[in-house]
Amino acid sequence: TRKIPILDEQGRPRFLLGISEDITEKKRIEQALREAKEAAEAASRAKSDFLANMSHEIRTPMNSIMGMTQLLLETQLDQQQRLWAEIARNSSESLLDIINDILDISKIEVGKLELEKTPFDLFPTVEQVTDTLVIKAREKNIELLTRFGPRTPRYLIGDPVRLRQILINLVGNAIKFTTEGHVAILVDRYDSSADKATLSFQVEDTGIGIPPDKVSYIFEKFTQAEESTTRKFGGTGLGLAICRKLTQLMDGHITVSSEPGKGSQFFFNAVFPIDPSAFRYEKPAPDFSFLRIVAIDDNAKNLSILQEYFSAWKAKAACFMQGEEALAAMACAAEAGEPFHMAFVDYHLFGMNGKAFAAEIHTRGFPGLQLIAMRNCDPGNLKELEADGFHALLLKPYCPARLAEKLAILWATRRQSAAAPLLTRYSFLHDKEHPDANHAIDYSHLKILVAEDLKPNQIYMQALLKKYRCPVQVAANGVEAVHFVQRHDYDIVFMDCQMPEMDGFAATRAIRALSLRRQPFIVALTADAMQGDRERCLGAGMDEYLNKPVKAEKIAQILDTYARCCHVPASLFALR
Repeated sequence: TRKIPILDEQGRPRFLLGISEDITEKKRIEQALREAKEAAEAASRAKSDFLANMSHEIRTPMNSIMGMTQLLLETQLDQQQRLWAEIARNSSESLLDIINDILDISKIEVGKLELEKTPFDLFPTVEQVTDTLVIKAREKNIELLTRFGPRTPRYLIGDPVRLRQILINLVGNAIKFTTEGHVAILVDRYDSSADKATLSFQVEDTGIGIPPDKVSYIFEKFTQAEESTTRKFGGTGLGLAICRKLTQLMDGHITVSSEPGKGSQFFFNAVFPIDPSAFRYEKPAPDFSFLRIVAIDDNAKNLSILQEYFSAWKAKAACFMQGEEALAAMACAAEAGEPFHMAFVDYHLFGMNGKAFAAEIHTRGFPGLQLIAMRNCDPGNLKELEADGFHALLLKPYCPARLAEKLAILWATRRQSAAAPLLTRYSFLHDKEHPDANHAIDYSHLKILVAEDLKPNQIYMQALLKKYRCPVQVAANGVEAVHFVQRHDYDIVFMDCQMPEMDGFAATRAIRALSLRRQPFIVALTADAMQGDRERCLGAGMDEYLNKPVKAEKIAQILDTYARCCHVPASLFALR
């Protein structure tokens, strides 16, 4: 009710006008809206909690399945046993991919998916994508290629894990729907800003293509191009929907161009700040103007990539799709007094293959020529390549930095004996990048505590660390972990976050409150995979964060990082 005084001519109130309004319905609607909002917020919280719990409940047994299968594969197995174990490992990895897709799309729906901002190197990020999928490409005899435009910056700031996820989804799909030909990742830069780069990524294939009427909805959840495709090729139909959201979070967008029977091209762009410390690592483009190179490959895409790289480095290059044409050009160049220095030849060249080409080279005699075999993914028999007279092996796909490094090393060693060992990808990499599985690095000077309540995960972590000769103790809960740290001087504590009696967060805070001679390096092991989990772990005082399933290479990286950062020789550890 509202009351309004009515005044007389002298301004004195004569009577009161009252206006009454029934606002019962209005209040009912407001109350209903409040309740609906609270219910929606509660549902969102419940969904987030459910996702976190499901992530933990699923990833915990997956950690044991995948870990123990990998350890099994590192034992002495006969051919049949190895096949079965590899099937189990590959199937568990496929299951984890599906689980991750479901969790990611759920995070998107509740607004929990955010991107990291960390410095990263673009070249190895893309290389990790091809390394992940190279076996699938090799099984189908598909050439996997990469190409980086000359203006593409290497050192950026962003989320390399999510960028890899987009590329793995797109390249994995391309391999799945391609039966012959190639799948290529093409990267370019199309802006000129000094502090950030807009990169364009293209994944092209020579596969079955997508019908025009299906293109418009393939980025929707749970959809694929055809029902028959779902039955034949499998998949959840979530991958492209996730890719679309991730590209949007990277200030970009994703599109597709396709022609049935000829293949597809997926395009996406993303914006990354350039790492301000990049000047410390960036190298000027190499100058190979003194080199004369011939390249032979029946794959036109790979030839064009090689030609682009060689031209950017000022090398004089001639490219051919047939060995006979290349031999004729090489003979003419030799007669003119300008012989080629190097010949890159695809080992599985159609017609005159690499073996026959090498034999013809030695029959005709091209003194000083260095022969480089190109093979698709699989190095094959290296002794056979050496016997054929090849000086080096270039595995496809390759990044420009690796190719340039190989050219420089070949030129520097051109006068060595013909008996010099074959130059491969691994010849000039640091040994720790590709350690021999049977000769793991010795970390016996590091004292390790594993805090984990589940017996299968305890066994896995003990077996994994035993490979590196680490002395390991196991605590079954947070209370035991704190007790052990009080009594022993550990270098590293692998701390499960969810344990009975005292969880990993409380245990870490308790350890950090202790007056110790030195604090251990605490690594979170968590089956949670929600946004903010990493921050929560670091906020509790942990130094590093690993998601389950925990992979052996991640543990090796932790051990290596700790050993290098501490700079404490093994002899000093022995004095404790």
